[in-house]
Amino acid sequence: MKKLNLVRAASLLACGAILSAASLPSVYAQSNPSAPPEIVVTASRSEQDLQTTPVGATIITRAQIEAAGVLDANAAIRKIGGVIARSDQYGGRDYTLDLRGFGTTANENTVVLVDGIRISENEMGMPARLSGIAAGTIERIEILRGGSGVMWGEGASAGVINILTRKDAKAGLTAQVGASAESYAGKEAIANLRLGLQSGKDAIDLSARSFSSNGYRDNNQSSQDVVSAGYAYADGGLSFRARLNHDVSRAGLPGSLTLSQLQTNPRQTATPSDWYGYQTTKLNAGTEYRVSDWTFLLDGGVKVRRASYQYLSLGATSPTLTDVRTSQLSPRAVYRGAMGSSTLIATTGMDIYKWQYTNDGAFDTTGARTTRTTRTGDQSSRALYTMLDFLLPTQTRLVAGYRLDNIFKTSQNATTAPLRMNVNNQLHASELSLNQTVRQDLDVYARVATSYRSANIDEYTAWLNNSPVLPQTSIDREFGIKQRSGSTVIAGRYFIQNTANEIAQDPSGFANWNFVDPTKRSGIELQASAALSPMVTLSGNVQSIKAQFSGGVYAGKQIPLVSNTTASARASYKLTAEQSLETTVRYTSAQYFGYDYANTCSKQIPAARMLDALYRYQVKAYEVSFGVNNLTNIQTYSAINCGMEWESYYPDPSRTVRAALKYNF
Repeated sequence: MKKLNLVRAASLLACGAILSAASLPSVYAQSNPSAPPEIVVTASRSEQDLQTTPVGATIITRAQIEAAGVLDANAAIRKIGGVIARSDQYGGRDYTLDLRGFGTTANENTVVLVDGIRISENEMGMPARLSGIAAGTIERIEILRGGSGVMWGEGASAGVINILTRKDAKAGLTAQVGASAESYAGKEAIANLRLGLQSGKDAIDLSARSFSSNGYRDNNQSSQDVVSAGYAYADGGLSFRARLNHDVSRAGLPGSLTLSQLQTNPRQTATPSDWYGYQTTKLNAGTEYRVSDWTFLLDGGVKVRRASYQYLSLGATSPTLTDVRTSQLSPRAVYRGAMGSSTLIATTGMDIYKWQYTNDGAFDTTGARTTRTTRTGDQSSRALYTMLDFLLPTQTRLVAGYRLDNIFKTSQNATTAPLRMNVNNQLHASELSLNQTVRQDLDVYARVATSYRSANIDEYTAWLNNSPVLPQTSIDREFGIKQRSGSTVIAGRYFIQNTANEIAQDPSGFANWNFVDPTKRSGIELQASAALSPMVTLSGNVQSIKAQFSGGVYAGKQIPLVSNTTASARASYKLTAEQSLETTVRYTSAQYFGYDYANTCSKQIPAARMLDALYRYQVKAYEVSFGVNNLTNIQTYSAINCGMEWESYYPDPSRTVRAALKYNF
């Protein structure tokens, strides 16, 4: 326990040091008057200055991704963005990302986008596949915490993660090839090529990546092959972009362990023959035309996905196949102009969304795989939204928005007694926020927003006691402060979110319900970064959150799988012109087991602290790096059940060592 407290204290102390540095004159900032470019965010679906936009956001830049040596979007969000994550149960590399303490339903309450096109899945247990987005194709990642329903629709109760791919059209050819090896027989090869035509108006990029590993546990082997191609064009007021991405992966399913098995050998498996496969193809495109004070935009995307899995341990004699096809079309118009001495940015648009689902071999209605069934599902939605953004002469920014969403869902089980379910909801979201610039480098803001979520196909076809799952609604209140001075950026915010009819699985884990008791999440989030010198950069974040039931039978009880305190601190050292070292300390406090809504389990998932390190050596076009994750070899795990008829422990990997070689030309 003493060691744990020291690591936790080190994380908090590092963040405190950054905040202290922000309040003192920065010698480096004074000697480097060319301040970094303004940070922009697309919270309103058009680029705006983050400093004066009343949202709590974390921006991960391309430069940060390259310096950290991460391989994909999921790793960048966890390691650079400081988002709390749990390893998935499919043996892959897509960790579940939890922005604001939703625990088991974190996936369903976070909207994930690529270039503004939704890639979030519409069934339980399937996280958006961010490991298939190679680091070399990313321009920046925006993490927007808190309800964001006006602009991004249903499921944005915890927030939004938007990955923006590269679209710069700089003339010339650049390329990168690389290879790496890591613990547990892991190996990876990457190749990125970017060609900007001499006109400087358009560019083509190609990216390929292949990864395989035996995995930390038995039957934990996995492989992933990703190919991506993009095109970008820009000429005056007209621009266009398109990206095609194809991802194929396969993994063993090591399954869960009992506590006894975990303590005896965390690397073992009780399901040596279960497996899972995944194949998806995504095509996203967007165009933008600017004329006078108006900008007209049109984004569209199509995704086709096939997932297959076979639980031989449960007696399945053939694989279960799930096919999903989604399409989205999002036209919108943005007006930027003067209104007397004020400035108005008005955004209005429509989201047209279609989702089709077929599952061959689903569990029947009793939860046991006794008969093979075919289940089909459809969702269609039409949403209209508008956002008005006023910037007054007093450097006051007032934002107001509203969204109306018509959602229709249907599902049918083709069994001996066909069961068909229809859900038709008309839901809405709203937002009112205010930002005040106190001085050039200091802003404060306040925000009130409502958001919503309707039950997905798994939730509304497994009702508890035949009671339909009602839509979930949330209201957020947030107060924040931002300071940006030279190379130092700090932000702090306090938030309260009250949720009614929160959708979750019941304590048995086999059915879905609305919590009768209302829930409340409140807390403080701090993040900061500072270049203390040309050689040293510090960054960190701390989140202290209380996620609990605010009334009813469970009043005052903690929501499972949520840590009250999380923190991370990163330090980057430029040792020489060619050498650099980056270290990251991460801390997660204890959590209640999944489904332990009454907090009656005699034990909890213990607190954990992790230390990662990366050394890079660059000379001319070559780069060699050596990295270690979980340097102190701490044993961590996720635990789904406690005190029930079955236990579910999912061990996380122990120390992982990685070496990589890249060549840029």
